[in-house]
Amino acid sequence: MTRPTWMGWYESRLWVADFDQARFTLFDVTTGDAETISYRVNLPSTYYFPVLVPRAMLSNGRFVGYPTVSARFTSRGFVSARPMIASDTDGSRPDTLALLSIADRNVEVTAGMPSGGSMHVISPLPDVDLMGFAPDGSSAVIVRRRAWSGSGPAEFDVVRIDVAGDTLLRRTVDYGPRRIPRGFFNDDIERLTDLPTVVDRRALARALREFYEQRRYFPPVTDLTVGSDETIWLAGVDEDGEREWLVLDGSGASIGRFRLPTTSRVSYASRTEAWVVERGALDIPYVVRYDIVP
Repeated sequence: MTRPTWMGWYESRLWVADFDQARFTLFDVTTGDAETISYRVNLPSTYYFPVLVPRAMLSNGRFVGYPTVSARFTSRGFVSARPMIASDTDGSRPDTLALLSIADRNVEVTAGMPSGGSMHVISPLPDVDLMGFAPDGSSAVIVRRRAWSGSGPAEFDVVRIDVAGDTLLRRTVDYGPRRIPRGFFNDDIERLTDLPTVVDRRALARALREFYEQRRYFPPVTDLTVGSDETIWLAGVDEDGEREWLVLDGSGASIGRFRLPTTSRVSYASRTEAWVVERGALDIPYVVRYDIVP
């Protein structure tokens, strides 16, 4: 296993999705036995690449993954949504479980580049949809987020679907938008203009600033974790080294908030506890369990 990325439970076995190897490994926690299944699905010819990234195993025994896509296709508007594909473990009976927006994720920049050349720049604050799965694979949650434009209501949508893709919950959540401070993108611009392929740093910097500064407000949600008891954990924007997490119950109602360092991520949670991966001063990860006190 080279890059274990996601994990969860299928009946009594722990499954782990390996991003690089495009496979799932299921561990029997009683015997220690392991079964590895390569993840391959035959998709029709589209703008997507044929290899799918393994993402989750559902409670009905089907795998979920998503196809990779060229930055050139997304930046030119050929592809604006990514399908989450559910299939049997042998890759048969593929079906689209959900469509996740990836519009405006990146842009193609030609200014400052050699003649005929271009740079595909990924936005540091994309509006792409987020998707998370319940630990037991019984449902999934999608956060459809769009940063506030400066007018109209500031809100985002939370949707829960079952293993067939049918909607179980849809909730619109209001939030307080935060304006992006001046100079926020300077480090990204400096890093990209320092690349050896750039022939005109000033021209590239102008194009990058024009792209970045189309966004005046931070996205409403930066991270998502689905709890083991239908709770939904949503991280807000980094602020003074911390992020506030909003917790929703199974009906979509707010039941609490708490703050964690920006280097921490809620990996497993319920109403009574939260398992958090934190990073210390040397960027070493360690696991901390928090009891949730009403």
